[in-house]
Amino acid sequence: MTDGVWVAVDYSIANSILLEGRDGLIVVDVTECERSARQIRREFTRISNKSIVAIVYTHFHPDHTFGTRVCFSL
Repeated sequence: MTDGVWVAVDYSIANSILLEGRDGLIVVDVTECERSARQIRREFTRISNKSIVAIVYTHFHPDHTFGTRVCFSL
């Protein structure tokens, strides 16, 4: 465990990771659908109210990318 790093496990097929930086949040992988991404986004908002400034995709399979719209729409 380390400060500023959280992992959303069991919300969807893929895990999503939140990295909290000084100037904003970075999300690594955004899951396969907007429903899952929305649940994860709500949980991440409970951790920090900073804005999401970047998304990192570990690869471009749909289970890691299709929740992208949610990260910037709430």
